[in-house]
Amino acid sequence: MVSLAGSSTGGEERRGEKHIPGVKMISVGGEELEVEEVDIISIVPISSMLRLAALIGGEAVETTALALQLHRYQHNGPDPESYFSDIPDDKTAATAIYSTRQLLQENLRT
Repeated sequence: MVSLAGSSTGGEERRGEKHIPGVKMISVGGEELEVEEVDIISIVPISSMLRLAALIGGEAVETTALALQLHRYQHNGPDPESYFSDIPDDKTAATAIYSTRQLLQENLRT
């Protein structure tokens, strides 16, 4: 399972989003983490992340698909035969990481 959290400055609303003031405890890989003043906390099984991204729409689908491919690559390494991952080598992984970073930076600017 993966948990996502973003920070905010308090209990105000920004662009129609509700902020949850205070400290929340989240579990990541069995470890409890303390997160202060969050925009969103979502705990989603990896198998459901692409479905959730499709509901969100926009570039969430593309970013999530790349992130899931990188997750498989991280756990299985390069996979020239594409049994466990669509990332055949480290150069392709580096390109995917860079693309994911660019997409996230563009989304943070808007």
